[in-house]
Amino acid sequence: MGAELNVTLSGSNGWQDSFKIPANGEHLSCCLAPGSYNCTIDAPPPWTDINGSLDVQAGSRFRFPIQGRP
Repeated sequence: MGAELNVTLSGSNGWQDSFKIPANGEHLSCCLAPGSYNCTIDAPPPWTDINGSLDVQAGSRFRFPIQGRP
């Protein structure tokens, strides 16, 4: 995607992490403890923000490819 994204992960246990993904870049997060998480991806206009949730089980792996479509 050709824009910088701001990502926030929040765990049900109070844990939180925020990071930026550069335009056309990637970010690897590892070692999330098992539990429930909310994810917010803030994107600049003309795109909208994305909010979602995920449940992490021990040994789980997730991939979130994001593509911009104005």
